[in-house]
This record gives sequence, C-alpha cells and structure tokens, in this order.
Amino acid sequence: SLTLTQTAIGGAGGASGNNGGAGGAASSTLTVRGASASSLAVSTVAAGGAGGGGETAGGAGGNASARSDATLIGAGRVSSTATATAGSDGGQVLLPIGSGASSAQSAAANAEGSVTAAARAGASAGRGAVGAETETAVGAGTWALAPIASGQAISDANLTPGGPTIGGGAISGSSQCCERFGLERTLADEAEFSFIAAARERLSLTLLDNDSAGTGFDRISLKVAVDGRVAVVETFTSLSVAEAFFSHRALDLGVAGPGDHRVDVSYAITTGGFSLDGFGFAYSVQDGAVPEPATWAMMLLGLAGLSYAGHMKSKDRRLDRLAFPCGVSALSRSLDKETRLFLSEPSDVAFADPSLPKEQLYAVI
Repeated sequence: SLTLTQTAIGGAGGASGNNGGAGGAASSTLTVRGASASSLAVSTVAAGGAGGGGETAGGAGGNASARSDATLIGAGRVSSTATATAGSDGGQVLLPIGSGASSAQSAAANAEGSVTAAARAGASAGRGAVGAETETAVGAGTWALAPIASGQAISDANLTPGGPTIGGGAISGSSQCCERFGLERTLADEAEFSFIAAARERLSLTLLDNDSAGTGFDRISLKVAVDGRVAVVETFTSLSVAEAFFSHRALDLGVAGPGDHRVDVSYAITTGGFSLDGFGFAYSVQDGAVPEPATWAMMLLGLAGLSYAGHMKSKDRRLDRLAFPCGVSALSRSLDKETRLFLSEPSDVAFADPSLPKEQLYAVI
C-alpha cells in the first residue's frame, strides 16, 4: 500500500498601527497516477494565514486551496482527501474585514471507475476561518451524515464497484456564527460518479437521511444530472419541507444503456449568516436491471393472465351473492350450468311462485 500527504500553510499578515496586513494564501496540489500498489491513499491540506491586527482595520485572512488526485492501476482500493481552511481576519472590533475563501477537490480512480468531489466556501464577513473538505474513495465502504461545522462545506463520495449500489456520499454546508447581520452567504458541494454499466439499468438517487443546525438555511438547491442530462432540479426555502424531502426518498434518474456513464450531484446552500445555520444529507446512487424486450413480453402475458383470472374470479363472486332491489339477499349454487337462487323471503320477489314450498323457490339466471 502507498500513502502520501502534502501540506501548505500561508503566513500570517503583519500587525500595524493602522491597517493589518493580509494573511498569506495557501495552495496544496498532489497528483498520483498510475500507481501499482495494492491500495493507494492521497491527502492534501492547505491553511491560509491569519490577517494581521490593526487599530483601524484588521487584515483579511488568506485564501486556501487543496487538490488531490489519486489513480491506481488495477482494482485495489484508492482514496483521496483534500482539506482547505482559509485564514481568519485580524480581529479589529469596529471594522471586521473577514476571512479568506476556501476550496477543496479530490478525485479517486481505479480500473473499475472514478469518483470526484468538490466543495467551496466563500470569504466570510465574520472572524472565524471558513473551510472546505472533500473525501473520495473507490472500493467497499459506507457513508453517514457529514458533520455540520461552522463555516464549512463538506462533500464525501464513495464509488462501490460490485457492491449493492453504484456508490453514495454525504454533503453539508453551514454559515459561520456571528457574521454581519443580513449578509447572505452561499456554499457549494458537488460529487461525480463515473462507472461502467454492463447492461441496461434504471438509475435512481436515494436520499437516506438529513441533519440541520439553527434555522437551517435561507435557500438550498439540489440538481442531479446523468451524462449531462438534468434529471432532478429542486429548490427549498422551508426547513420542514426539506427535512421531509431528504428522508428515505428515491428519485428516478431514468434508464442508462450498457457502457460508460456519469452521475453528477450538485448542492448549494444560502444562509443569512448571523447564527450557525446549516443543512446536510446522505444519499446513495442505485441501479436496477431493466428487463429485455423478450422478458417484457413474457411479463405482459403473465399480467394479462392474472388480470383475466382475477376478472373471472370477481364474476363468480358476483354470481355467488346478489343483492335484489327489494333488499333481499340470496345465496346461490350451480346446477347443470344454471345458477339457482334460493330466496329467503319469497313474498318479496315478484317472480316467486307462492304455491311452492319456500325451500324449493328459485330463480334461473
């Protein structure tokens, strides 16, 4: 197995009697392709420098960008993680400048497919640092809800070739506590699953569970595309509606034929930012076999047979028990292909012969 890690750290801004200096930006990119180990794990970390202090205004925090790309020869497990944390501002009370922006992207691939995740958190008007984190893997794995952390955008994605699902992941985004009142801020997360279908498959995205903090959000949006074709577009402004939608719900993505395919999941959350608000969810990408034309024909014949049998059974039940306009019920039995109805109250039936004993009265249908 092979494990590689790379870290970049931006320097802090200088202090000043007037305006503090901006923190240094940090960028960490690590690409490993064609590795022949039994397993491969690659991770990158970037941390922007903090802004310098100043009597008039503190310096802005430094931006942070982390990228990791891991490709393994063969079908071994491969994972890729990227974490970016922007620097916080210089901390001047009267005129906060804000943090830097952060972005993270990770990709993992082997002979059976690939998966990519991206997360972006824009500059904050508050004092704390904002961050973006992505984690991708190809191989067996599970996924749970991503944490809702202050000022963080998180996207985790796992491709599971040969497993019960194509893959799955978790996404979350939240504001940073105590940003400027009324200032909206948007965080974005993405995941892309690339895989090979051996036969016609019906694809679906199953929303497994969700989590929230504070009032949740001002607005969130979800978009799912298959091979560039948009299959799902949803927007929410109500936390209760979103909680119901993102819980144990399967979204149909259409049918995909044999060959290479790509499923893209995109999410954006906009928050008011004054308090810690956030929302996240876990999901899986499912595939189910689509019957071939000959199989469809057999299924249709079978359904037709069941329908006919049900019709005849229903008809027999209608003959077995009738309700007359006068309200008298009669039980029947079949004699020589005729159905004879033995009446409980002969006097109430117009065609009954009152001269016959009650137990011999019948009507032929």
